[in-house]
Formats: sequence, C-alpha cells, structure tokens
Amino acid sequence: MLVNKDLIKNKIKDLSVFERGELIWDMNKEFYDEKPVSIETFYTDTRFFGNSFVSKTKGLTIFPFWQEVLKDLYPHPMVRKYDEIIVEAPIGSGKSFGSVLSLMYELYRNNCIHDPLEYYPNLGHGTMIVFIFFSLNLQTANINWQYAKDWLSSSPYFKEFWTPSKAKQLPDGTTPINLDKGLYINIGSQMQHGISRAIHSFILDESNFYKIKGQDKENYDSLSTRLVSRFPNKDGVQWIVSSAESDGCFMDDVKNTSKDIKRSWIIPCPPQWIIKGRDNFSSDEFQVFPGDIMRDAFIVDELTKKDVTNDMNLINIPIDFLDIFKKRLIRSLKDLANVRTANAAKFFKSKEKLNLMQTIPNRVTDPVSKLAYEVIFLDEKDERDTLIQYLEPHIEYFKNPMNKHALRFCHMDIGRTKDKLSFSISYAVYTDEEFYRTPSAININSERFYYTDLTVTVKAKPNQQIPYYKIHNAFVWLRDICGYDIEIITTDQREGGAKLRQDLNISGFKVDYLSVDRTKTAYEIAYEIVQEDKCIIPKNKLLFMELSDILDTGDKIDHGTNFSEAYKYSFKGQQYEQKEASKDVADGWVGSIYLANQAQKIADFNKIITQQNNVNLGDRTISNFADNYMKNYYS
Repeated sequence: MLVNKDLIKNKIKDLSVFERGELIWDMNKEFYDEKPVSIETFYTDTRFFGNSFVSKTKGLTIFPFWQEVLKDLYPHPMVRKYDEIIVEAPIGSGKSFGSVLSLMYELYRNNCIHDPLEYYPNLGHGTMIVFIFFSLNLQTANINWQYAKDWLSSSPYFKEFWTPSKAKQLPDGTTPINLDKGLYINIGSQMQHGISRAIHSFILDESNFYKIKGQDKENYDSLSTRLVSRFPNKDGVQWIVSSAESDGCFMDDVKNTSKDIKRSWIIPCPPQWIIKGRDNFSSDEFQVFPGDIMRDAFIVDELTKKDVTNDMNLINIPIDFLDIFKKRLIRSLKDLANVRTANAAKFFKSKEKLNLMQTIPNRVTDPVSKLAYEVIFLDEKDERDTLIQYLEPHIEYFKNPMNKHALRFCHMDIGRTKDKLSFSISYAVYTDEEFYRTPSAININSERFYYTDLTVTVKAKPNQQIPYYKIHNAFVWLRDICGYDIEIITTDQREGGAKLRQDLNISGFKVDYLSVDRTKTAYEIAYEIVQEDKCIIPKNKLLFMELSDILDTGDKIDHGTNFSEAYKYSFKGQQYEQKEASKDVADGWVGSIYLANQAQKIADFNKIITQQNNVNLGDRTISNFADNYMKNYYS
C-alpha cells in the first residue's frame, strides 16, 4: 500500500525494514483511521484473530513453519516483501490457513484506511475492492471462504465493520462478505467470477488439479491481469497454492515464469511431519525410494532392500505413516511427503505390476470355436455378424455379475479413421472404512478397489468402417436381455462419437463426452491404482503391451512409433501382426477406471441383498462388509 513511490524510493534504500516501515507510515498516516498492527499481533490478539488461533490448552495453533513464512512476508505492518507467493505443500500442512490468513491481513490493512476508494486513484465510486479465493469449483473455494467467515465472526474488531446477515448472493451464484468500507471477500472458480471487480488480492488454490486443460493458466492470467490493472503499484498479494503433483504440472509453469522476478517468492516446503513438528511423531522411521525416470517407487523392507542401489535417494519417514504409505504409496508421496512423481519415458515402468492385475478370464469368445479373442472383426454388411454373438457365451455372468450392486462405467475410444473401436466396462467397490482426502476436494472418501468386467476391441473389415449400430445393439442386449446396467457410457472424439452417443441416449443410456488425452489426470489416477495393486482386469495381451509401452512426453500421455515387440493375434484362423504402437485399448480401460474413481456414487443400494464372504481371486482376498457399512456408503 505505497503511494509516491518515486519520491520515497531513494530515502528508503539504505534504511532497515523497521525504519522503512515507519517512514512509509509517517508519509501516509493522514489516510488512515489507525495504524495497522503487526502480523503476529493480528493472529494472537483477541481483538483480531486471537480467539481463532490461540487455545487455552494448546496455545498458538498455527504451525511454526507458517508463523515464520508470515513474519518473513510482513516484516512490518506497512511493508510486504513479496507480491506473489508460490507454495506447493503437503495436505494437512496448513497451507490454506497460511494463505487465507495473509489475505485477511491484507483486508485488515486496507480496512485501516479511512476511505480505500479514495486512497486508490484508479478506482471509481462504488467499485468493489475484492479479496477472492479461487479454487477448482465454488464448493472447494467455499472452504477457504468459511475459514475467513469463522475468523471474522470471532473478531471484535471486524464485528464493528461487518454484519453476517448482510451477506447477499450475487447474480453469478457467489455470496461475498461485505465490510462497510466497500471491501469484499468472495469466491470463484472461473474467469467470470472476477469480472467487474477490482481484485486486490487472491488465492488460486489446488492449482495443480484443474480437470479442464488450460483452466488453471486461464484463471491465473485473468486474476493477475485484473490485479495489476486496478492496482498498478501491486498493492495486493497473490498466492498460488497446491499439493504436489507430477513433473510438468501447472505449478512448474508458474515457477519457471516467476523464478527470476524479484518480488515473487517460491516457498520450498518440507514434508508434513516436518511442518507439523518432527517431535510430534515417533522417532522410529522407515525408508521409501520415491522413484525416478526409470524406476518405480517402493517401500524399503526385507523383501525390497536387495533392490536398493547407491544412487537412490531414500526418504526417511516416521513409522506413524507406514500404513498409509503401504495402502497408497504414490498419493502419499505427493500428499504427505510433498515429493513429485517423476515423468518417465515409460509411464508404467513395472510390467510385473501390470501383469499381476490380469487375473480375470477374457469375456469375448467365439461361439463356435470357444476361443477367446482380444480383437474381433465385424463385417459392416453381414447382419448376422454381431458383437452380441461374442458376448453370449458369457450370458450367465452378465446376468449375475460379481458385485452386482456396483454401478458399471464404460468408456469407449473411437479411432479417428472409424476403423477401430475399443471399450472397457469397470466398477469400484469400497474395501474399508478409512477416510481419505482427495486432491479435488476436502471430504471423506473411503478406499476403493477396481474391477474391469469387459475389454473389447473391434476392427472393421478391409475397406469398411466400424458398424456402430452393432456396438449400440450390444449395449441394449446387455441391459435388456441380461439385466446388466451401465451407469454411464462415454466416448472420445467429440464429433466422431456424437452419432453413437446420440443413438445410445435415445435408447435410454446416460452418455457423455470424455477425453483421457486432454490432461494426464486419468492416466495418473490409473497409475496410482496399478502401483498400489488395487485393480483386477481381464487377461488381455494388447492392453498389457499398450500400457507397458505408453510414454509420458511431459505434456501428455502418448504412444511411441512401434511396440518393443510386435503384437501377434489370431481371429477365426487368420493370423495378424501389429507393429505400430497404439493406445486405443489403454484409453478405453483408463477412461472406465477414471469414471469409477471420480463417481460420487458407485453402487445401487437396492441391489444389495446378500453379502459375499471372502471373494478369493488368486492370491487376492477382498472381504465384504457389514450391513451398516453398506447402508452408510452405498446409499
């Protein structure tokens, strides 16, 4: 909040931070109702936020790490060292508290000004000066808004300027907090939520996890531009906050752009147990190799210690976290250890993991020879040549499938030349009652295990195209004859798949467009599931080869030029060979797993009649759950 910068620049050059702050105050105090207090006083004094952050039994509840960050950021009430703060920190580390507290301090410093609209020369009468929390959606942004609301409600100071009942919903669906001096706290998730507002300061939260490609950068650019256009002296602050993700994510772009900017601060954050205080955890530790561009991550134990080499950088982790790391290693490395997963030439580096999950028989079978097929050819002109005939040998399974209560999710990859089509049908079941915070929202989410019922690849006969109506008829047969319901069917190829989606929709199926190519999210979710042994799929060599050879280019997941070895297969006595690499089957499978992962509801409670006890699949055992658990999580 500096004015007359050119005038005072030379005067403050050789002053200490305290002297500089006092000089700025002396030159601007006529604009203020009162002098702002220090950041420490702001969060400890009961006049401000002391009621929220100081406990009679626990003392100050802000982690020491963030106390130091805020002290460094605000060395004096009239001085802020940085305009942009970039934080990639573990979950549960207090990054949201730290960034929201900073914005509330900016709000407070502006509220100390007698007339903020008069103070800032670029603002017209009636302008909304906004301190905004941006996130993936309004629901997640509302979490930070609720923090701010609770803190303000417990502050005698802010109660003088704000009445909670005055909050009214705006036309865009957001509900701002409005202080009497025209200062607003609001939330947003898209560019329109910042239109026609003078954005003074903002938080862009969970910026690594936007599902729509480019929305993260779009929001960042829009917010930054609006801040500078209304406050050209950079009076406000912008926080870019997220949990860790893979290399090449949005935060990398921000860091690369900002690393040489003097007033941008990239905060290096340690693991959660360091931020919370190492003394709060057991002194006993276990070790983890976080992986690199050629090797998968693993926990070092009696079985794996033989794989440790001198060039591996191992992480020491308190034994308190051993169970969670065993259950979800990759996610825990990101969320708790704040360790990036490396992008590699090969995305799925462990063929052993991929092979392990293929334990279910293939359910595409020739009705005459009884041979199982991974690829089938359908004749566009022969009405008798249908997809249904290859599914009929398994009609009893489709009538009474395993985990019948589970909702099925189907994704279809359609070849651009319309001569190839692959789809998979998958579902998820809950395996225990442990709650977990997902990267896209702070909520409870029980552990899931994934199954794939069916993986189908259809090719057209030479000089023909895929007969889409035969695919459509197969889905109708599954539903109407077998009673095998599919919750949703998605396809890629927005235009190319439109006719098939339309026909399926007319027949009563819920359909949508989904591309697993636009971002790496779907593949990264599938990678974690494979890495943590949480999936069982049909035996399918083509799927195995595609997943084994898939490349991470940094920007996207893609296939190479040729398979490392040719894929050989037969159909009705004819031998075929495919040398060119592909990922059609992989895209279909990954899409179906992604749908099952993202779904809020994964089962139909009405179908839960009896419980299966200890379903054995090879060396895997998935135990069933009590009736009460079913009612809580499936309804």
